[in-house]
Formats: sequence, structure tokens, C-alpha cells
Amino acid sequence: MLFTDSHCHLDFTEFDQSISELLLLCESKSIHRIIVPGVNPQYWQRIISLSEKLHSHVKVSCALGIHPWFLILQDNTSPTSYDLSFQEQQLKQAIKKNIKNVEWWSRNL
Repeated sequence: MLFTDSHCHLDFTEFDQSISELLLLCESKSIHRIIVPGVNPQYWQRIISLSEKLHSHVKVSCALGIHPWFLILQDNTSPTSYDLSFQEQQLKQAIKKNIKNVEWWSRNL
């Protein structure tokens, strides 16, 4: 049986030094897919790059979004306040640039 880890923040810097070993361990435990959810738009490109760079038998897929916690903490005067219509455009651009990953995901559900 093959498993999917549906919520793993491999994009966090804590994993930078050990990601290869971690993926080998996942593979040995029959985890064949890891979905990395985005928490903040400023990290979307990091997640996309991670899903493209890793060469492993474990497929790393990205799920771009904004964690609700970041939306709760914001206010209109905050420098990290999100313009959601702008973020929607950013998301559409990210999908267009990385359409091969989106297509792969839809074929391999």
C-alpha cells in the first residue's frame, strides 16, 4: 500500500539540511507523495521550487494558499496585510508558470 502525507511543511527552513534523508525515510515507509501547503504568499515560490527540484521516488506537490492564522492577525494598517484580489492574481500566475505540475496532479489523483 502507498501513502500520501497530505500536510507536510517541507518548505520550512528547519528541513533544509535534512530533506534528502527525510525523503528516503518516507520512501522506506511507503509514502509516495507529500503535499506541501502554503501558509503565506511570500513563500509560494519556495514551495514551487521545492516541488520542481527534488528528485526522489516521493512526489512533492504544492498547495498554494494563505493559512487562516495569517488572515486573522492582519489589519488594514499592517505591512503584511494581504490584498486578496492581488493574491488571487499571483496564484493564477503561479499556476500558469507551473501548469505541468497541476496537470501531473490531476492525472495522478
